[in-house]
Amino acid sequence: MSSLNLPAAVQAIKDLVLSPNYPCVPAVRSFERGEYMVELCTGEYGSGKAAAQLAKALRSFRARQKRTNEPFLSIYAVFEKIEGMSEAEHDRRFWDELSHLGAQSDAQWDPLFDADPKSKRFCFSFDGEAFFVVGLHAGSARKARQFPYPAIVFNLYSQFEDLATKGAYDAVVRTNRKREMAFQGNLNPMVEKFADSWEAIAFSGMAHNENWVCPYQHLGNSAHA
Repeated sequence: MSSLNLPAAVQAIKDLVLSPNYPCVPAVRSFERGEYMVELCTGEYGSGKAAAQLAKALRSFRARQKRTNEPFLSIYAVFEKIEGMSEAEHDRRFWDELSHLGAQSDAQWDPLFDADPKSKRFCFSFDGEAFFVVGLHAGSARKARQFPYPAIVFNLYSQFEDLATKGAYDAVVRTNRKREMAFQGNLNPMVEKFADSWEAIAFSGMAHNENWVCPYQHLGNSAHA
């Protein structure tokens, strides 16, 4: 019997982000203020069977954020549990799922980023707008990414730009890193090494070296060009 239902997913989010010193302050604020959405995805994580469903949910999320300008609004795409999933398997499934989702896009790539996954300026884009994406799963080495279900969290990249415009972004980053030291005992090496210079390398949560090539695939949608 499936354990995935909305109350269970929301409780799992609460248990994670309201942990003492949870290092992502925007995620904490998002939950505390009710600025979040949850989509329970059908189909196995990484299979792409939920792509059309997730595309519809992402459009609803984007419309709500544009309408309300909620600064910390996030959407959690939560999938059925996969027992014993390694970090390498999660990384593969994560990028496969994003690739299938990207094939549902109806617009050109966000002009602020490169559509070529081999580029360090690559960032996931959907319907013409870039998203900051975070992978969660039970087997993550990072405590802040440990979640009982495979899940992908989306934020519009413009939300972070708005924080920067208001002069709040740097303060959030400093607080996040201070809390991460208390929460994990060390900083996420992907963030520490690459910060804002290479967004995609930190998305899945798996540690990569500087020779990593993003495995995102453009799956036959002309809007990606």
